[in-house]
Amino acid sequence: MKLKFLLALSGLLFTFGGHAQKNDSLEPQKRGQAFYFEGLGSGLIMSFNYDTRFNKRNDGIGGRIGASYFALDHDGIFTLPVNINYLLGNNGHYFELGAGATFLSIKNERSRHADDYDETNEVLVYRGKSQNVLGNLTFGYRRQPINSGFSFRAGFSPVFFTGNFIPYWPHVSFGYKF
Repeated sequence: MKLKFLLALSGLLFTFGGHAQKNDSLEPQKRGQAFYFEGLGSGLIMSFNYDTRFNKRNDGIGGRIGASYFALDHDGIFTLPVNINYLLGNNGHYFELGAGATFLSIKNERSRHADDYDETNEVLVYRGKSQNVLGNLTFGYRRQPINSGFSFRAGFSPVFFTGNFIPYWPHVSFGYKF
């Protein structure tokens, strides 16, 4: 008698458990989106970024775009990182793989040295603007809540450009997933 009761109770619980899982899977999921600040990484020094999944999930394929500008003396540096990434994992813990490009623009306008003068006793000033596109990869950990809240990323973003490769360029990000 007890065995029949336990079997019936187990069957009932499995039925309700399966029904609850079935209903959860029918609910539409929201696309994973986040804003974050990144130190180093694809933006080189720092950048503000928007990241989204291309499907209505928290994992899978997605992309990001960012921007940064910083000035040192009379030099200005602007970066625009654009990446495709893929999140592997679940329950808010993901391994991130990605690849992309960063547009880099550097504007110079300063004297070489305070004591550099030309023949008219004018301080030598040079002006210039250089632009380049850098390739980058992303390998790292991402903590991103299932619904919304604080987001964290850390890992390596190797950078490559004409004749150069920087394999251990780190990145750390803090942001908000919505």
